[in-house]
Amino acid sequence: MLMFAVILNLLTALGVLAMAAKYLTASPLMEYHAEMLKAETLSPTALQIMKAHYRCLGVALVALSLLIAALAIFVVRLDVTWGKIAIVLATSIAGGGIALAGRETENVTGVKTPWRIAAGLAGLALLAFVLAMI
Repeated sequence: MLMFAVILNLLTALGVLAMAAKYLTASPLMEYHAEMLKAETLSPTALQIMKAHYRCLGVALVALSLLIAALAIFVVRLDVTWGKIAIVLATSIAGGGIALAGRETENVTGVKTPWRIAAGLAGLALLAFVLAMI
């Protein structure tokens, strides 16, 4: 079960990295943001602020992805409990926070947001944690 957990953690890391790539390469406004703000005219400064936020989220997700992968390969694979806990805590905090904010925004605006991806990746890390602890 431990090696399966390592593989699931690596898949989680890849998913987080894919999310990071989306935000690092996106131009403001992303499709769902544009839909939410279709009645608004944003200034170049506001668009630059959005772009900066995209980049900040992107680099934070790259860091999380590297953390998950490194811990999975170098710590979880050796059956070290603190590494398993670190991954599930980091993904629960980041994925849970992103999912809750996205879901709330979706509920308020009626525009579909990608919160389900963050929730799914956090769930995948939780499954990996459970399997690693068996």
